[in-house]
Amino acid sequence: MFIVSDPHFGANQAEVMEGFVSAVNHLSPSERLVVIAGDITQDSKPSEFELATQWIQKLLDIGTQIVVTQGNHDFGGWVAEKANRFKVPGLKSKYTAAVRMINQLMKPVLQQSFILAVSDDGLDTISLTGQHLFVSLHSQHRRSVRIQSKQISWATRWLLAIGFTPDTTSLIQKESAKNSSSDEDNEPTETSPVVAPKINLDNVQGVVQHKLGETGSTLATLKLHLVCHHSLWSDSDDKHAGMGSRQRLEKSLLVPFQFYSVIHGHNHRFTYQNTTTPKEHYRIRRVGAPSISERNASWEKGYVHWVDDCEPALCFVEQEVATVKT
Repeated sequence: MFIVSDPHFGANQAEVMEGFVSAVNHLSPSERLVVIAGDITQDSKPSEFELATQWIQKLLDIGTQIVVTQGNHDFGGWVAEKANRFKVPGLKSKYTAAVRMINQLMKPVLQQSFILAVSDDGLDTISLTGQHLFVSLHSQHRRSVRIQSKQISWATRWLLAIGFTPDTTSLIQKESAKNSSSDEDNEPTETSPVVAPKINLDNVQGVVQHKLGETGSTLATLKLHLVCHHSLWSDSDDKHAGMGSRQRLEKSLLVPFQFYSVIHGHNHRFTYQNTTTPKEHYRIRRVGAPSISERNASWEKGYVHWVDDCEPALCFVEQEVATVKT
């Protein structure tokens, strides 16, 4: 798979993004899997979403399977993110407008046949391809940077319906009970106008078993990946804000369902660690994708190539840009 993050449409060069499409096109059809870890736009402007939509469509047109999560810039840009802390008037409408544009961007993504589940707001997905099951959860909200309890509960219901057996069911039940009475996530949401796949909690297990049968796989051999924008880890030399409420995410999702990796962006640099989660010290792989944008002045821009059972490798955009120019 290729992992790309922080393209920041509106603050990048078109040839760089064309170079990435060329790199994907050089893969064999069965290998064309791209994970996009957020900050697709710079300031969530309509023109930026249009450029991003065209780029995603080019990837889809060459038979690429795409997993997407959104970043803080996609929900109103860094100006809105800072303004949020000071409760600037008009922020709610800016956030709502951004969600509507994200929904339009996600329309072709959500029509892919490997998508198993789509959240009501059209932002989060669960998808299955080969040996990989991706749980994509956005971590930027109007008032907070975290994966909310209702998102965790949504993912949990689907994983249980698929047939996974968590190690600590009591923690899952406790979390669900807390969600029913907590008002911490009372953020207004809209139902997405996109059409979700014709898979529901009642038939998803049969769909998954059929897909696994085609590849000779089982639930036990699947690798579960959490895809989010913000990192669970706080690095001492990094000014980017990490994710809040991490212990709840670890206890109720990563640990009981034995996730294989966390894939994230936001930090604008390549990171690969076979490490432990910050709170529960659960052994997991951390893959941080660098920015592919020209905006990334402090670190090497590029993308990640991760082949099964090998360590992820940093690839440089310039190599593919040269191909495009010729």
